Amino acid sequence: MNPARLAVAEARTWIGTPWHHCGRSKGVGVDCAGLVIASLSAGGLDAPDPGRYSDTSDESELLAMALLAVADLVPDGAFQLGDVLLFVRDRAPSPMHHHLAVATGEGGFVHAWSTPSVMSVVETPFATFWSRSLRSVWRPRWPL
Repeated sequence: MNPARLAVAEARTWIGTPWHHCGRSKGVGVDCAGLVIASLSAGGLDAPDPGRYSDTSDESELLAMALLAVADLVPDGAFQLGDVLLFVRDRAPSPMHHHLAVATGEGGFVHAWSTPSVMSVVETPFATFWSRSLRSVWRPRWPL
């Protein structure tokens, strides 16, 4: 199986895992960064963990540095299977909140989502809400 497919398959095994800020344990708790790290690892990449970060601050520099270590920015933003999606949403109390997901290549993505109604890893279709929030697409440099 190719690395991108392995990454997506791994992300899907986390579906239902509760959301937990800075969590890294399948079935116990994970956040969006932890899910991406685990998925990339399944595809053969050693993605650096940005470490402890605040869920109320703009952590874009930490996330970008971690992504740059294992992925290339996709200039046109067209995503494919196994790509990492970086979203930016307005959310109080912070002016911006960054969110990561793994593209399934089927018009959707897997992510650890935290809202009042959903606090777990889910697979979501790429809809208008998300297209407005997509900031960048990162293509992992999968091992050959």
